[in-house]
Amino acid sequence: MNKELPYPGQREKTIIAAQLDSALTNVFKVIKKCPAGFPQLLLLKPFTGELISPTIFWLSCPRMRKEIGRLEDQGLLKELTDKYQQDLKFAKKLQQSHKEYAALRRQLLSKEDKSKAREISANLLKTLLYSGVGGIKDKAGLKCLHTHFAHYYADYDNPVGAEVSKRLIISQDCNLCQKYLSGEENNNQ
Repeated sequence: MNKELPYPGQREKTIIAAQLDSALTNVFKVIKKCPAGFPQLLLLKPFTGELISPTIFWLSCPRMRKEIGRLEDQGLLKELTDKYQQDLKFAKKLQQSHKEYAALRRQLLSKEDKSKAREISANLLKTLLYSGVGGIKDKAGLKCLHTHFAHYYADYDNPVGAEVSKRLIISQDCNLCQKYLSGEENNNQ
């Protein structure tokens, strides 16, 4: 991971809550910030005892989330699912991404986390230890573009995230988060 920033302080927590319209209690680090200085990509704790999050990379940037949603609406998820099912090289790269993602998640789990998860259920522990990008278990398809892009954006090799990145249109002078914080945001953004 590139240039990890410290655990988010109160200002970052407030911004993240405004960006996501809810508070995440398992944010471990802000990995990337946008040019305006707002959190953009988060690293989440996969298990806190009461909160389970096999998705460890989370986009907090509302503009990125909206643009990726637009790409999904335009059929990119289906297009990449078809490519995954038909292109052996692409499929092998994605399978490797799933393995690397699971390995990263395992690194974030303490012995106590694993023990607590095992107490809850063997299936939960298996999900935390071995599921792929975003917690996907059935690797015959894709879960969502957001989680693949977040993995890629955290500087990991993810072929789905790379394809999303090629098509993503994000303005470098976005001030959307400032509008969220000042209460000016409307649904036309």
